[in-house]
Amino acid sequence: MDNKFYNTQCELNGTRLCQELNMSSCGDCPLSGMKGYERKRIAADILAILDMMPENGMRDLFTGDKCVFCKNDEPNDKTGYALSDIGHMRPEGEERPKLFKSLLGLSSRAGYMLPAQMGICSRCKRNLNMIGSLPLLILCIFIAVPVLLIGVKDIRESLAAVSSFFPFAIFLISVAIGVALYFVSKKLLISHLSKQTYLNIFDIPRLKAMGEDGWFELSKGRDPDTYVVSKLLFMKKPLKSGLGTRPTAPIDDLMKKADEAISGEERPVETQTVEQ
Repeated sequence: MDNKFYNTQCELNGTRLCQELNMSSCGDCPLSGMKGYERKRIAADILAILDMMPENGMRDLFTGDKCVFCKNDEPNDKTGYALSDIGHMRPEGEERPKLFKSLLGLSSRAGYMLPAQMGICSRCKRNLNMIGSLPLLILCIFIAVPVLLIGVKDIRESLAAVSSFFPFAIFLISVAIGVALYFVSKKLLISHLSKQTYLNIFDIPRLKAMGEDGWFELSKGRDPDTYVVSKLLFMKKPLKSGLGTRPTAPIDDLMKKADEAISGEERPVETQTVEQ
């Protein structure tokens, strides 16, 4: 391998697993400072995640030129990327230490965590943002307007002349209308925009099988009915390192050593110096 991958003591060095982690060098990899038995446990976790991913990994979601959220037969050109952290509950059993959190995200919420980054066009991004922002804007208006009006002395005194409770009643009625419009507008937007855009990432054909296999969005929890619309972070450029970020398939002649990373004997210490 390239001399930037210099740590030959690491059990993952020269394997498919090292490639899938997509680190720029051994110096940037959090596994470098771990003990051999810790790296082997992490290697087992990585293999488990890879087995639960599509055949070509996650790369088809972000390396193409087209938007994966478009429902039309001719998807629009992608203009950016959408990111969602997805998780999978590991089988009950041995408790794993909280290692390697930036890559596997071991936590009580999910056994495994994986960044799912997807190409998205400006229209689909606008649709998803609209569902999250427009209903909330309507609600805020119906809360803010009565507060501002009641704050005007002449208006407040005129309303209070009818009843001392009347200004507060006006505020409550306005808030109730705002809440009702919030849910109605959100439902209408989802109904309309879902014809153009996959609003839930696990409705995207390339991710549908993963959802059926137990993957879920960490922002939504394990209950699939908690939300309809995915919560996404939008980016101009894709993530450059970490599991699930490699844009190309692993090199074939480096894939054969993956099992050794788990079951093989630890290699002797043999660390070379990185060339400057």
